Amino acid sequence: PRLGLPAPMQTPTVVLELGSRYTRAGLSGEACPRVVVPTPLPVAHAVEGRDGDAAMLEHLSEVFLNVLPSNKPSRLLVLEHLVEPRARRDCLARVITRYFKSIEALAVFPGIAAAMASTGRRTALVVDLGLGESRAVAVIHGRAVLHSFTTFRHAPRGPAAADAEDTNGDDEDEHPCPESSAAAALLHSLVKCGHDGRAAASACVVLCGGGAQVPGACGRVLQRVRARVAAEARWASLRALLLAEGRLPRPLQLVVPCFPLDSLAWVGGSVLGSAKTHGPGFLSTRTRWEVVLAEAVAREEAAAAEGEGGA
Repeated sequence: PRLGLPAPMQTPTVVLELGSRYTRAGLSGEACPRVVVPTPLPVAHAVEGRDGDAAMLEHLSEVFLNVLPSNKPSRLLVLEHLVEPRARRDCLARVITRYFKSIEALAVFPGIAAAMASTGRRTALVVDLGLGESRAVAVIHGRAVLHSFTTFRHAPRGPAAADAEDTNGDDEDEHPCPESSAAAALLHSLVKCGHDGRAAASACVVLCGGGAQVPGACGRVLQRVRARVAAEARWASLRALLLAEGRLPRPLQLVVPCFPLDSLAWVGGSVLGSAKTHGPGFLSTRTRWEVVLAEAVAREEAAAAEGEGGA
């Protein structure tokens, strides 16, 4: 099904999300991805060298089999982590440039910021309950505030994880459950985005990721946030903003989109890929990305020469 957007442009745009656990792919303007497959460990962990390239090529070939238009020029929008490992980006550039000649242009966009586009908002605080960690970032007027990006690890979800209490706050190496790490990431990101952006960001909170799909998870995150702000002195500066009663709009407004929470990033990429304005800028894979490929090869040769010299 389509999103009610204008008819797609003559050159189709393929939206690709390389997640920590699942890879999603489909065409822009559609409401759900056409392909959802597990992400192989070499791709998820950005393995370098020939093994990484081979794993990326095999994975993309499987993903593009039912998505990429055959023998027809197309564009590719890649949704990546806000702090994407350079090794995986270089690997993706090499594989796309060498083996997928029908892709004539490519763009990258932070997946956590794209999740906000699926809600129709331009300012929000986005919290991603991912695999093994929770990430949060403030997006102001469509731009991610990079210094507000915060991440916290959490233990795998167990039978009693949702009822676990925070013992040491943010000083512990690993939070007991996704809700706990998400609450910590939300508070730290809100503090980092500054006084000017706090009110606007807290008025629109977007929770996404696989962890947000668990029944009651979103409500527990907000409950933990309010409890910590009320009990801990370190969040005293946020009490007037988050705990004030009778304010309009009310603090910590949770936006509930009409799409599955684990696919919000891909749906946002679908919207951005169809936008003629305010969308990501596409670069020709035969110009800029060939330069990226050459730079990556030069770095590998320099590292090999240093290794031989040291030996």
